[in-house]
Amino acid sequence: GVSIRYVPTIERKGVAAVTSSFFAALCCAFRRFDVVHIHAEGPAFFSFLPRLMGKRVICTIHGLDWQREKWNAGFASKFIRMGEWCAVHFAHEIIVLSRGVQDYFMETYGRKTVWIPNGVNRPEKAAPEEIRQQFGLNGEDYILFLGRIVPEKGLRYLVEAFRQVKTDKKLVITIPECGEGVDEASPFLQLFYFYTSNCSSCRATTPLLAELLQRYSGIPIKIYAIFTGSNRSEWMSECAKFSLIKNPLVERIDLWDPKVESNFPLLYGVISTPQMLLTTDKGIIVGRRLTPKSLEQLLEAINEN
Repeated sequence: GVSIRYVPTIERKGVAAVTSSFFAALCCAFRRFDVVHIHAEGPAFFSFLPRLMGKRVICTIHGLDWQREKWNAGFASKFIRMGEWCAVHFAHEIIVLSRGVQDYFMETYGRKTVWIPNGVNRPEKAAPEEIRQQFGLNGEDYILFLGRIVPEKGLRYLVEAFRQVKTDKKLVITIPECGEGVDEASPFLQLFYFYTSNCSSCRATTPLLAELLQRYSGIPIKIYAIFTGSNRSEWMSECAKFSLIKNPLVERIDLWDPKVESNFPLLYGVISTPQMLLTTDKGIIVGRRLTPKSLEQLLEAINEN
């Protein structure tokens, strides 16, 4: 019973969200809808469109987005704050997820809001068998962080503080799978590692690299581990070595290209293995022909700056 409507969007960074929100609001304004539910302060900028056409408008404010580190300056911050103002003046009802945000709207605008916190299923306590087998945890011997890796979560402060605390407890950092914990709008690094199994230098480099990435802290990294051999079973065996990396700041992508369809020798200048290069999220190369030691030094310099 759900119909999906597609609207035009300009697929450019900084423009996609604005254009999709505008056309979606325009679509809702002129179609036969009874209620228009807008999520977040940015899209709420266009809440006046369906309101002018007689629709009942509800806005859900998930948080004060203009306070987030990646949007707290420049045009983006001003646009989001204007969206907040529009939600206050054009929405029939505003839903918030926390008491703090509810107090903010009352103190700032004198606007009443409806508090509806995120719901979760009531947990059922169970013996820690699975975490004991997989991670060596016994149930009450660890400190848990659960969330996305974005600046406003302050994960870096937790890691730094934990290093200074004398405790037998372990720090467990849990994020969504498949790199969903890494905010794509925040900067990240890309590490390309070309290796094989019948290379003595690769056999020495791979465990050193895995150990470095396991203890790494800084800007999130996506590592593309590209196996250049032709034997699939050997590739699967090598993948297992990288699977030991349990660092939430590191997203690992294992690749195998036995027929060289990607043309990586020409694109990346891979004449022999191991070969390691580091780029920014924009593809700008910042380090070539790296060793684990030189990579560590380069990462330290990047994170210091």
